Amino acid sequence: MSNLMNAIALLLLGSATLNTPWVSPVHACTTLLVGRKATVDGSVLVSHSDDGGGIADPRILQIPSKPWNLTLRDQQSIVRPVMPDLEDFDRYNGDPIGSVEIPRNMTDFGTNSNNSNNTTYSYFDGTYGILNTQQLIVGGESTCSAVFTAQAGPARLNINELSRIALEYTSKARQAIRLMGYLAERYGFYGASDNLEGGAESLLVADPQEGFVLHILPDDTGTSAIWVAQRVPDHHVTVVANMFIIRTVDPDDTHNFMGNFEYMYQVAQRNNLWHPNNSNAPVFDFTRIFSNGEYGHQYYSGRRIWGAYRLVAPSLELASTYDNLLLVSPYPFSIPPDQLLSLQDLFRIHRDYYQDTPFDLSKGLAAGPFGNPDRFTVPSHQRHAIAEKYYHGQQQQQATGVGWERPIALFRTTYTTVSQVHSSHNSKDDGTLWLGVYAPHATCFLPFSTRVTSLPDSITQGHMTKLDKSTAFWTFRYMHSLARLRYNLLAPLIHEAQTKWEGIALELQQSILQQQDDAETVTQLYHNHTAHVLRAWWELADTLVFLYADGYDNQQEFKAPALGYPTEWLERVGYQNGPPPPPPPTSQNHDDNTLPFGVVTTILFLVVVVAVLCKWRNTFQHHYHKNEHKKHHQHHHHTQTPETIRSDSMDSMDRFVPLGDKKNHYGSLQ
Repeated sequence: MSNLMNAIALLLLGSATLNTPWVSPVHACTTLLVGRKATVDGSVLVSHSDDGGGIADPRILQIPSKPWNLTLRDQQSIVRPVMPDLEDFDRYNGDPIGSVEIPRNMTDFGTNSNNSNNTTYSYFDGTYGILNTQQLIVGGESTCSAVFTAQAGPARLNINELSRIALEYTSKARQAIRLMGYLAERYGFYGASDNLEGGAESLLVADPQEGFVLHILPDDTGTSAIWVAQRVPDHHVTVVANMFIIRTVDPDDTHNFMGNFEYMYQVAQRNNLWHPNNSNAPVFDFTRIFSNGEYGHQYYSGRRIWGAYRLVAPSLELASTYDNLLLVSPYPFSIPPDQLLSLQDLFRIHRDYYQDTPFDLSKGLAAGPFGNPDRFTVPSHQRHAIAEKYYHGQQQQQATGVGWERPIALFRTTYTTVSQVHSSHNSKDDGTLWLGVYAPHATCFLPFSTRVTSLPDSITQGHMTKLDKSTAFWTFRYMHSLARLRYNLLAPLIHEAQTKWEGIALELQQSILQQQDDAETVTQLYHNHTAHVLRAWWELADTLVFLYADGYDNQQEFKAPALGYPTEWLERVGYQNGPPPPPPPTSQNHDDNTLPFGVVTTILFLVVVVAVLCKWRNTFQHHYHKNEHKKHHQHHHHTQTPETIRSDSMDSMDRFVPLGDKKNHYGSLQ
């Protein structure tokens, strides 16, 4: 790579040594797209929950415009370095794995274009590209399974880089999809995982006029790609939850479908996945042919689709169960909502853990005594051991019988975005990124116009494995960790704060859209709002600790009644049976007439002590009588002189000096 190309790479995505694998763990995300005639204000909405967990990178950045470089041979293509699939922290710390040539006639900067600008568009970026200054959304990513997989290297492009390229060089949804499809075919595509479970991707791509669902997977050679896109009707809403949803495709309907149809037919036929003359499957069902079905377990994807559709169109009364989501199609590609949808409706959907349904995660023994809807990740070795224990290696049983219910609202969500673009052509109608950092049921969605010149430090900084109270990620994560202590009583307080501050944010957004404020003023207004929300959340965290600390209701003056536990939960864990019985003796083999080992040891110790004392007494008496005899002998056979008096005195003193330590009165040994 030339020095110039290296310089461009460093400007775009930072410089350092690549120290993470090219392929990251599978991220499981939920995405929605709402057409402009299905919303209350005529805007197009695209949402995405980045459910990475672990050490996923929570930072959201505003990528500035950058100059682009033309090929030297013909000036007809733009040369761009491409990065590996970096999703964990630090995702901006790496080296390019190659470069691609982007045809200018597929961008906004073609030779016949009126746009003479030679810089890319600025855009918001997370794990994937999100929203650019031209109101193009490429932010609805969801990893899917596929029948083929590819390795980074032979395949050069991942969904992260494709989404960024589209945002840098295009302004319309159709244009972005064609460019991404072309590049994936030419340079090869690889998924988030090098196994079938995460080998493919889905993107929701939209502009103020229309929106599409894009599916893309590697081909059978591992060096190209298969892709298809279907338009979402303007009055509909659709959901993608880690599995393809496009079924029958119609190449002749160019208004509603795009794709490399001829090539996908060839690949399907040469791998015996489909044949046009097969009477059993004459219809080309894209999902049935190229998907590997739900990953994780049955209902991992379908339940979320049902969960979202039940909220937007309860009148449809869709079934919550099914046999095999790959072979049957229980849910439509898209549906019209019963009522026009608002931003708050999408916030509510992403905060859903199937409340008030048979699958409500705040109910049951697994929710604990206080209705905690979070189900933490079970390590793979533990999950496999349980599956083997209860299903004895039956693969199908393991797939359907082991695992937690998968909700839309997930504790390990890194961030959730709702991108909003307006169908009005008035230039003041900027695109807006609504950002909810951390889990959606814990966060507060914060707005940022595409007109801002920067994002707050609390948004652009943060690390999952380092507590930093100045960051939005740790503000919301900290508070939610406290809320789990008594979730059933504390969750309503969180919801109240969310409603209040998101309402204030909507008023702020409308005020900004109605006024022609300069970019710096707009930036400061959004920065100030973010600071107010984070401050309010830290105050709320203190309130959560105080209210029910140690299981007491601390709100009453001079009283703190115990709150206890729900009766049903107490009975299910055996509270009514009292404490457990004492443990059995450690050994059942000794004779009933045999003294315990501890008693025997004590008796032996006392015997030894008595023996030592007796021995000392006898020795003392022997020396005493010996000295008395000596004194008596001196009295009868010697004259009392000063010397004999001194000697007698010393003999008397000797009687009071312990044996073995005789000293004279000066302290020296005799």
